[in-house]
Amino acid sequence: MSQIRVELAHIQAHLTLVGEDFDPADITLETGINPTYIRHKDEILRNGRAFGHYEWGIESSMHIGFEIKPAVKELISMVACDTATLAAIARKHNAQWNVLIYTRCSPAMVFDAEQIKFFAEIGASVGFDNYCM
Repeated sequence: MSQIRVELAHIQAHLTLVGEDFDPADITLETGINPTYIRHKDEILRNGRAFGHYEWGIESSMHIGFEIKPAVKELISMVACDTATLAAIARKHNAQWNVLIYTRCSPAMVFDAEQIKFFAEIGASVGFDNYCM
């Protein structure tokens, strides 16, 4: 008999504000959330070029399973302010909210209605970065 090997996906969700000209410390004050990471536009990358924009972000813990919804649920639960505040922050700073789902292997890429509503209300772009080894 042949055996089927099922590998669970490793999933992490990120919410990042991306823009050309804002002070990440202002975003921390305005959201009431301590970021997981901050990138500065003048930060020099390994290739010798400047990073080129600002990023202020939070990330979920690593989830192992068959679907992305638990990681996204955790990410949204980390947000301490309402969606109108997040949308206003993006407009004020001429910036864009991005939700990026990092996965190793391919889990079910399904959001529930509340998650879709959250993304829409903050005006977020949603993307996926999948790695299968």
